[in-house]
Amino acid sequence: MIAPNFDEYIPWIEKYRPKEISDVIDQNHVTKFLKSEVQSKKMSNLIFYGSPGTGKTSAILAAARELYTEKEYKSNILELNGSNERGINNIKTIVKEFANKSNNGLFKLIILDEADSMTLDAQYILYSIIDKYTHLTKFCIICNYIHNILPKLSSICIKFKFNNLKKISIIKILKNICENEKVICTDKNINYIYKLSNGDLRKSINVLQNCSLNKKITINNINYINGLCNDNIIAKYIKVIESKDSKKIDKFCNFLLTEGFINLCFIKQIFLYFIDKNIYNNLNEILQLIINSYNNLINKSHFYIEIYFISYQISNKL
Repeated sequence: MIAPNFDEYIPWIEKYRPKEISDVIDQNHVTKFLKSEVQSKKMSNLIFYGSPGTGKTSAILAAARELYTEKEYKSNILELNGSNERGINNIKTIVKEFANKSNNGLFKLIILDEADSMTLDAQYILYSIIDKYTHLTKFCIICNYIHNILPKLSSICIKFKFNNLKKISIIKILKNICENEKVICTDKNINYIYKLSNGDLRKSINVLQNCSLNKKITINNINYINGLCNDNIIAKYIKVIESKDSKKIDKFCNFLLTEGFINLCFIKQIFLYFIDKNIYNNLNEILQLIINSYNNLINKSHFYIEIYFISYQISNKL
């Protein structure tokens, strides 16, 4: 019997996550500090903040692997997600219970991801736990938005902002993954993945893996994975609303709904289409209509209502 290859089921964001501090890219100010902490066998209470996919979680996990032996790791590390463990009861029970137990002289480490999703009351409790048990347990609080962290909590931690990753760094990693996984993806398509991911390395790798099932990655399946329409669908939509034919507009809007294209991405795509073409006299009015529609969707307007509404509004302006 041939043993299964479990590697093929590992998410690539885990498979290619940095294993050592030196593997973390474009965050030299952080890696220099973490190396110093590891060498001195200590760890400060930390806050890592910055855009998604810049290596915040990877950096602290890499440091933890260098701080602890493989045997020590499981008993000394607690990873939590602030979105899930955001309430007072979870902080009082899970975090406090782990933090207040000594472990043969070794300090423990609690990694709290997405901490900016925690309630303020939970953050107050967290502050008191860190303050009381810092001799036993160190904390790394990870968030996207530092202003959502309680100032009192922030004041007892060393803060590091993670920079957006350089384009050249992300492109290099994506090319390396393609080579290792034997995936065919042209430079143009890799650049397109980078563009759609807005510099988020985690998102870029996820898109790459999701598109890799066919082994040859195309613009069409990149768009599909990202919930985007292909250019020909956008062009056809514009042609339909230019016709001012209500039956055609209704039919095409229904097609878009049936195919699941009607979302913020679609509204953004038609916005970019009009900017790129720039051939309409009342362009500013059209763009404002699209912006209003985008805001309506953010504020929970129904997709069905919004696509018909915006289509007829733009049609009247063309």
